[in-house]
Amino acid sequence: REDVPLEPAPRTAPLVGNGRGRRAMPRAASHWRSAVQLNEGLTKHILIVEDEGLIAADVQNKLVRLGYPTPAIAQSGVEALGCARSTPFDLALMDIHLKGEMDGIAVAQALKTEFEIPVVYMTAHSDWETIGRAKLTEPLGYILKPITDGDLRSVVQISLYRHQMERR
Repeated sequence: REDVPLEPAPRTAPLVGNGRGRRAMPRAASHWRSAVQLNEGLTKHILIVEDEGLIAADVQNKLVRLGYPTPAIAQSGVEALGCARSTPFDLALMDIHLKGEMDGIAVAQALKTEFEIPVVYMTAHSDWETIGRAKLTEPLGYILKPITDGDLRSVVQISLYRHQMERR
């Protein structure tokens, strides 16, 4: 009959992996989890210390896509310390070889000592001498360039979590 309204087709829940196979998860729950994950990132302030503008902008864009607020960029050690004096950062992503008076390792030590800001090194250098100097500053991570979205997400999430646990 024409006057009988049609009932909408039932909605099916998307299938998601649970490690043991696929199961249905209600749509609202999957969106809720995404929002919670994004909101956790929105409260974390990250400082990028990188003297190569294109690399700094790329890392900044990746972090924004991952749900973090737009990170500040400093192109020198002096600029990084100035930023740290005006903003409480939760994490610094540090290039080791910076132009200017201070290299990234010296800046990382200053950020740790003066402001208790944890550091993750991002560098193209993985030689023994560089790693040996870097590890003396007790970084929370070390990531090699070129930096992928997955590597950046992992190192940032783990570093922020580890720093939070150490502060308890």
